[in-house]
Amino acid sequence: MIYFIKLDLFQSTITSFDRYGLGGSLKYTNKSEIFKRSNIFTVGGDLFYQTGPISEYNNINGLKGDNLISQIDETVSNSGLYLLDNFEIYNKQLYFLISGRYDYINFEQVNRLNASRNDDITFKAFTPKFALNYKLTPSVAVYSSFGFSFDSPAGNELDDYPRPDRPANLLNPDLDAQNSTNFELGIKGDLLNEGSDFFMNNLFEFTFFNTVVESEIVPFEVYGDVYYRNSARTNRRGLEAGITSELYEGLKATLSYTFSDFAYDEYSAISIDLDSTGQITESSQDYSGNVVPSVPRHNFVLALQYQHRLQSNINVFIKGSYQNISGMYVNDANSDKTEGYEILNSTVGMELFWGNFNVLLSGGVNNILDLTYVGFININSANGRFYEAGEPQSIFATLKFNYVF
Repeated sequence: MIYFIKLDLFQSTITSFDRYGLGGSLKYTNKSEIFKRSNIFTVGGDLFYQTGPISEYNNINGLKGDNLISQIDETVSNSGLYLLDNFEIYNKQLYFLISGRYDYINFEQVNRLNASRNDDITFKAFTPKFALNYKLTPSVAVYSSFGFSFDSPAGNELDDYPRPDRPANLLNPDLDAQNSTNFELGIKGDLLNEGSDFFMNNLFEFTFFNTVVESEIVPFEVYGDVYYRNSARTNRRGLEAGITSELYEGLKATLSYTFSDFAYDEYSAISIDLDSTGQITESSQDYSGNVVPSVPRHNFVLALQYQHRLQSNINVFIKGSYQNISGMYVNDANSDKTEGYEILNSTVGMELFWGNFNVLLSGGVNNILDLTYVGFININSANGRFYEAGEPQSIFATLKFNYVF
């Protein structure tokens, strides 16, 4: 059970949430040979169920009043069934994978104070995927995959908004799931440099990806409140690169870089607002060809970690990281853009072992240079309040106890 209260001193109401969740999964795997080739077949399913009331009360100087304004029982259920088969095509080097998954997702809202306002909506889809994996050496492989994916809206994205032709429903009947066609091509491996004191173990992975998203879900505002809509067609292409290397005994470096070229292929958006006379106005904008907001074009991370064993039961370590994020557009119109930023973080710690029991003591500093930067973007804010500051310089300490049975 999860319970929390949403409190805003500037609002006239207080909202409380209760959540009860239940989930489970079942999987069966069969390993066999077909035509003297290894084959691994898997069938499985999973189920998730969450329910609970959302209650809204009057706000009396920041305290919850006794006047129950509304109460809605919100239930989300997600059931899925999948099949997966991995077949050896050639000489334990070339493998073919095929999979398929069916999802059934239902959102239901029951208004306890007004039964005529009950609402529910369902999303369902079957998504197949195909992949090839070829081992150039026992530790280096190239791979490629092609498939489809399906993403239903989240619960908070389904709120309906008022329109000139009708009042708002509990759930937005016009919001669809977004569907994607995905392709990737890459190489990955683990290179050992035996007999050397430097660069002893090196993990790497480079991946090119291209995803075409139909009916992508994006936020927009109506009278200052945030809602969500489908934005037609988006093309997401890019490159991901990652390298982890043990530079010297105990010293490890990790480097990752992501290049993202995300753009709207087709996007005609409708905006709803009030004019100077208080009348509802509706306008249309064409954002085709614009860059998807809140996605950095360049994302670079470099991390260093040194670990040393003082005694048989005592380890000490020090970690440092550097992150460089390029500027991001703040709205679909691409009318403004944030500045890029660089963040430095550090951690030091000690770990002690006694048999099955261990203690971890650590501390550090985040945002060492105490830079002010945009950590979160309110996409498509109608009143121009796009920017929320990221975490300032902070000092933290952690103490963890662990016992392994």
